[in-house]
Amino acid sequence: MKSLLIVLLVFSFLSLSFMTLKDLKDADELYERINALSYKEFARAPGWGERSRATIPHQEGQEIYVDIYINDVILEALEANEPLEEWPVGSLLVKDTYVNGEYTSVGANEKRKDGWVIMQWNADGVAEFAGKPKVCWNCHKIGDDMVRAFRFPQYQDSK
Repeated sequence: MKSLLIVLLVFSFLSLSFMTLKDLKDADELYERINALSYKEFARAPGWGERSRATIPHQEGQEIYVDIYINDVILEALEANEPLEEWPVGSLLVKDTYVNGEYTSVGANEKRKDGWVIMQWNADGVAEFAGKPKVCWNCHKIGDDMVRAFRFPQYQDSK
């Protein structure tokens, strides 16, 4: 357990060292916004109607559960049930993560005019990473327009 804590602290320090002041300001603003919007009242992502076990590559060997919420922009795109090639600007996903039963972080993916930004904060609301960090980007690029948790409407019935 002590070694896991050390790894997480080093990872957090390295992640913070790669964020610019703009990234940190952006992370603070998004954190305030998702909480002001009461993100836990958003719709649940397809296939994530309740807290579910997740596989997160950089946390292998841990018991990880997540709650995934989507804003009305994504919900409307899904309900329109029309083929998409990318999620609309304004799309927002928020994920609460629990490791070994303990709430550890909240993450958000937001689609902006210049593409997706991915941010994560620890349980105390301190930014761990923000912007387009490679630690996130490398895995998310395999999803439908960077979203791995669920597919475009035309593929909802496939895995």
